[in-house]
This record gives sequence, C-alpha cells and structure tokens, in this order.
Amino acid sequence: MKRRVFWTAVAVVALCALWLRFWGMSYGLPQSFNADEPHHVNVAISFGRGSLNPQLFKYPTLWMYTMFGAYGAYFVGWSGFGLLRSVSDFGTHFAWNSGVFYLIARLLSVLFGALSLIAVYRSGLALQRPRVGLWATVFLAASPTLIISAHAAKPDSLMFFFAALAWLWALHYLDAGKRWSLFACAAATGFCVSTQYIAAPLALLGPLVWGMRWLETGEASPRLLAICGAVVPTAFFAGSPFVLLDWRSAWRDIADTGIMASVGKGSGVHVLKNLGAFADPFFIGGLFALAGLILLYRSRRSLALVFAIPIAS
Repeated sequence: MKRRVFWTAVAVVALCALWLRFWGMSYGLPQSFNADEPHHVNVAISFGRGSLNPQLFKYPTLWMYTMFGAYGAYFVGWSGFGLLRSVSDFGTHFAWNSGVFYLIARLLSVLFGALSLIAVYRSGLALQRPRVGLWATVFLAASPTLIISAHAAKPDSLMFFFAALAWLWALHYLDAGKRWSLFACAAATGFCVSTQYIAAPLALLGPLVWGMRWLETGEASPRLLAICGAVVPTAFFAGSPFVLLDWRSAWRDIADTGIMASVGKGSGVHVLKNLGAFADPFFIGGLFALAGLILLYRSRRSLALVFAIPIAS
C-alpha cells in the first residue's frame, strides 16, 4: 500500500511539473518578449548556411547546436524530405513564421527541464533515500525559476539537465566507486559548461568526489583523476568547438561579456538571493536546503561538501 501511495505521489508530481511547464509556454508569440531568445534562435538558424561557426561567443554553442538539430528535423517533415520545399523556402518560412521556431526551442526547454527532474529524483535513489529525491523533485517541479527557464528558448534548462546528471553520477561514484560514474560526471560537467560559461565552477565536482572517496575509503587513483580532468574540456569543446577553432573571436567576446558582468559590484547579494529563492519567492525551499545541508554535514561531511563547494563557488 505504501509503495502504491509513493508511486502515485511521483506520478502526480510529474504531471504537475509538465503542466506548469507547458502552460503559458507560447507567451509573446509570434513576437518574442525575452531579450535573449532571438540571439539563440537566429544563431541556430544561421547554421543552415553551411558553417557551424556562430561568429559570436557571448554563449557557448551546445544549446544552439541542439536547436539546429531540432530545426533540421522540423525541416525534414515540413519539406517532405526536401522533395516539396527547398532550403530557401525554409528561410522564407522562418522570416514569416518565426513563432514556430521559438515554440520548437521552448519545447526543447520543457523536455530538458522535465528530464532534469528525473535526474534529481534518481539522485535520491543513489543516496538510497527515495523520499529525499521525491521532496527535492517536488520543490523543483514548482520552482518559478525553473518554470520560467522552461518557457524560454535559452540554454538554462539544458544547463540544469547536465548539472543534475553530473551530480547524479558524482553520487554514484562517491558511494560505489565505479570509474565509469566519474567519467560520466566529468562528461556531463563539460557539456554543462558548453551550454553556459557560468557553469564553470561545476568542474570542481569531479575532483571533489574523487577526493572525498579517497578520504572515506582510501581508494586513490591519480591517473583516474587526470583522465577525468581531460574529459571535462574534451566534452566542452565537443559542444563548442569553435571556442577553440576561432579562439581569437571567442576570447574577445568572452572578455567583453566578463566586463559587462562585472559592472556594478554587489552582485554577490543577488547570487545569495537567487540561491535562497531557487524553489519559491519566499525562501522556503532555500531554508529547507540550508537546514538539510547542516544536517547532512553533521552526518556525512564529505557529501555535504560535495553539494556546497561547487554551488558556493
């Protein structure tokens, strides 16, 4: 009976999460009321010219490549495998019906937002505490921040998806010590940074769980750590190859973005506010997370540090 109630709760949370993310996702269309959406959509469409170089590197390109793949699938169906309409017709279609392309990108955001919740729930299973996973999923399912992200053609949902995978596999490695888990964690980390540069502190996660596993069990393989250290940039450049191939332009744009981000100090206060209100505007989820972190630190310090250090960075 308890299992039936538990799985009923899981199903209800999943349905509510999907409803909240689908509801209102077409806002503003056929125009776009989100300032950053046109950049991602236009760059993704521009790849149809035959070059995957975005020319601008305000963002890395994994999200835009993902959108480009979705637009390619849409073209195949819309054009009848190229037999009914041409690529130039597709460009005209975008010019006159751009709302469809924004909606496709937002659907991708919804998809990755939903998959992220599965990874969060499975993290609870990795800790052998399914109720913890369920409660974490409940908070994140109703998180205004994540819902807003799922309503935009921006890389936030994809970034959260890879971050959730990185933590899931990090927990697997910490408890079971399987090497593939640490490799998967490193790959997910690299792909996460390839969606947004601001995810770079997540690169601390792999070395952290390696070190905590060493402290807890005495298992230590410097070679394993070195390989995982190489996997992170490999995955990053796989998702954003022209950051390396056109490094001068990339460095110029990344430096400009850093200058703009540094304007107006005191941003740390806003970061703390965002951390506290990640699940709701009233800081309830943030207080629960802080209380949970304190309790976790008292029972298993290594695990608490694995969660806290990358976020605090």
